[in-house]
Parts: sequence; structure tokens; C-alpha cells
Amino acid sequence: MSNKPNQNTVRSLAAEAKLPVDDALIQLQLAGFDVRHSTNKLAGQQLRDAREALGLRAWGDKPPPADRLPGDELAIRLLRPLREKGKLARNYHTEIANVWAHGVPPHQRAEAQAMTEAFLRDGLLEEKRNVGQRHVWMTQEGLLYLAQVEQRLKDLP
Repeated sequence: MSNKPNQNTVRSLAAEAKLPVDDALIQLQLAGFDVRHSTNKLAGQQLRDAREALGLRAWGDKPPPADRLPGDELAIRLLRPLREKGKLARNYHTEIANVWAHGVPPHQRAEAQAMTEAFLRDGLLEEKRNVGQRHVWMTQEGLLYLAQVEQRLKDLP
């Protein structure tokens, strides 16, 4: 048996949403719910819709992974190692999988791989084709882009 408090009253939803009970009641009423008191119970689809109306995650929905990287941070994680290791010219390159597979959470590797391919298309990375596997290095445009992204993140509050 769970020690979890009852999660299907307006009062419990208001507490979870960190709202005063009266504000939660008004918000639910404006969203079309027939709730008059904080002890009114909601169940099933009505509970799911009420949670959404209060800005809460619906039951059964998985929360986003805690270590998910926003786009700029992922770009930095892909490009910064190339700069730090000196992979900046045709003679100083690395296998493409080293760009998107190292230092990136496993659940984001597909996104990192797609971003790496986009960097190739946009000219931020260049590819050396006469070796067995695909090898890349960072171009001057890539260095400028990395500096801009780092500055943008540094300027955030």
C-alpha cells in the first residue's frame, strides 16, 4: 500500500501545482470543469485534463530526462572537444563518431548525430573522404559559431 496522499482532489492538485486552492478552483472552472469545492474528486480522463489545465504532467506521461541538453549546450558539447584537441585542419581530424558519440547521453545520440550532419552541411565541419571511415575537422566558420554560442550562454542570467 502506498503512503502517497490522495492525488485526485482539487486541493491535492492545487498543492502539486503550487497554487492557492481558490486559484486552482477558478482556473479549473474557467477550463470548463464542474468543480465547486476543494474536496471535489476528479478521475480518469477528467483528472488527466485537469492536471493539464493546471500545468501539471499527466499521469503516465514520462518526465523529460533530467540530463537532456538544450540545442546550444549540445552544440558546445559536440564542437568544443574538436577545438580543444586541435582538430582544426585537414591533417588534424577525427572519426565522425567521436564527435557525436562521446560525451553525449545515450538517449540523445541520434539528435547529436543529426546535428553533426547539419554542421557538415552548413560548413561548420569539413569531411576528409579519402580514409576508410568518415573523418572530420572544424572549420573557421565552426570556430566562430562555437564562440558565438559560448558567448550567448555566458550572457544568460
